[in-house]
Amino acid sequence: MKINKIMMKDLESFREIAMFSRIYKEDFERHKVNEKRLRNLIRYGYLQKQKVIVHGKSMFSYILTDRSKKIVQAKFGMSSYGSSALAAPHDFKLKEVFKKIEYKEFYTQSDLRRIYADSMTDGRGCTDAGYIDSDGILTVVEIITDNYKRVDIVKKREFAKSIGAIYREFRIR
Repeated sequence: MKINKIMMKDLESFREIAMFSRIYKEDFERHKVNEKRLRNLIRYGYLQKQKVIVHGKSMFSYILTDRSKKIVQAKFGMSSYGSSALAAPHDFKLKEVFKKIEYKEFYTQSDLRRIYADSMTDGRGCTDAGYIDSDGILTVVEIITDNYKRVDIVKKREFAKSIGAIYREFRIR
């Protein structure tokens, strides 16, 4: 079956991938994208399937291709948050954090870099994501892994302060 039209459920899935770099099969199920549709999205170049390890467990994740990144940019004005398969535990944690947060607007790291380019001393200072809550308050979020150096964490906090945002960090355990 050829894909004649990108449906709203596809767009919702693409947007979630743009936000968190990758999603998993259960996320497609939540968006009501069935397995056949998922296979066709891969077959016709909208998604790529990638094997990752999260919490010691091997699983498949799905990431955007250049084709679907363009769709996300056009439909949502959102730059995709991209990362490597090695960053899957980090991306998984970011996704878990945002499941518990109510927000009005969401910004990927790429969005934050674009919007606040003048406030950054270097790319390492930008946080992983940001959001505006229902009160209009900007909060930025950073997922801290064991690989982070103290100086990098300080730069993230300084970035938040320079843009007038609340800073929240979460550690991967």
